[in-house]
Formats: sequence, structure tokens, C-alpha cells
Amino acid sequence: MVVRDWAPQAAILSHDSVGGFVTHCGWNSVLEAVYEGVPMVAWPLFGEQKLNKVIFVQEMKVALAVNKSEDGFVSATELGDRVKELMEEIRQRIFKMKMSPVEARGEGGSSSIALKRLTQKLTEF
Repeated sequence: MVVRDWAPQAAILSHDSVGGFVTHCGWNSVLEAVYEGVPMVAWPLFGEQKLNKVIFVQEMKVALAVNKSEDGFVSATELGDRVKELMEEIRQRIFKMKMSPVEARGEGGSSSIALKRLTQKLTEF
């Protein structure tokens, strides 16, 4: 399904039927995808999106980059190939990453503990 207008992205990415996400690599988009455990096809357009692509494709390995032709366009075949590859290879890796923030904010998780400590310190004043 292609959505051309604004859509509630976080709600869509959290749906069980979503198996992958073609993204322009904006920071909020990639963070929401990682948080929800959705693998990505990275198709940056401009600005910091290109750097974000490098981080999520080469370093974190939770996204695949599309290959542009000499004229700068991405073919339907190329996009289809990346989506197939994404579904086969990347899904397991990002699911494991999804568990980290869930555990961190859960009871006894590192974020939960840090927030409790901060609250205690603030109430001491």
C-alpha cells in the first residue's frame, strides 16, 4: 500500500502486518521504525538523511540501501529486489534491536531506573 499524504506513521509501523518500511531516512522515521522493530529500505533524498542512511545501513545493519541508476532514479525492479532482501535478511536483526528499548523502559530497565533516580534527586531540593 502506498500512502501519498500524511499518515499516522508510528501507529502504522506498530501494526503487526507491517513487514518493512521504505523510508527517506528522516531521523524520526528511522527511530520509530527501530523502536517498532520494522526493517527499512533506505532511500534518502537530501540533508542529514544521507548520513542517517549510512548509520542504519552500514553500522547498525537494520536497513538496506537502494541503488540509483546513472540518471539518479530508482527502478521498480531495484526497489522490489531490496524489499525481498529486506524480508529475508534484516527482519531478525531488527527484531532483536526492538527488544532493547522495550526492556530499557520496562520495570527494572535502565531508562526506568535512571528516571527514578532523577526524580529522587529533583525532590531532594
